Amino acid sequence: MPWLISAAVAATVGGVHLDPTLQVDGRTLHLMSCGVRDTLWIDHYAAGLYVPAGASTTAAADADKAKAVRLKVIEVRYLPKKIPEKWRGALKSELEHEPMVQVREAYGALSNGDVVTFSYIPGEGVTMRVNGEKVVHTSGHGVIQAILEAWAEKDPIAGKLHRLKLEHPC
Repeated sequence: MPWLISAAVAATVGGVHLDPTLQVDGRTLHLMSCGVRDTLWIDHYAAGLYVPAGASTTAAADADKAKAVRLKVIEVRYLPKKIPEKWRGALKSELEHEPMVQVREAYGALSNGDVVTFSYIPGEGVTMRVNGEKVVHTSGHGVIQAILEAWAEKDPIAGKLHRLKLEHPC
């Protein structure tokens, strides 16, 4: 099962506490959806999607709304050595060569407990940080959109998030 959404009311998935709010560039974003990536019994990372307070699931795909995706690494031993194709393809479609190299290097250096955050601010673009340190910044909404589309696979992003939010609230 590639992606499980937590059924817990508290924002804890895979044994990892996800903050109910996240400060991004002076904006408070709220946890909308969360889950854990696992293979068999091994949890790899916990993730949360953060959007403005009161925003609907459409905010995830709305270029006029701030948002963030935060990953907390649980276990790197069984992660692939390279960024999985699903995510690599999404990132390569939106990043120039040098920023993609920086993302690959950051991925290769991940350790248990690291926190990866992709945040989007309208008019400013997307910033990727690892443990608070900026790895790459790009203008526009494309990177966060590509990541969410890869995650949603064949479903519309807003529809998948709405369904999962109803079925498994954080």
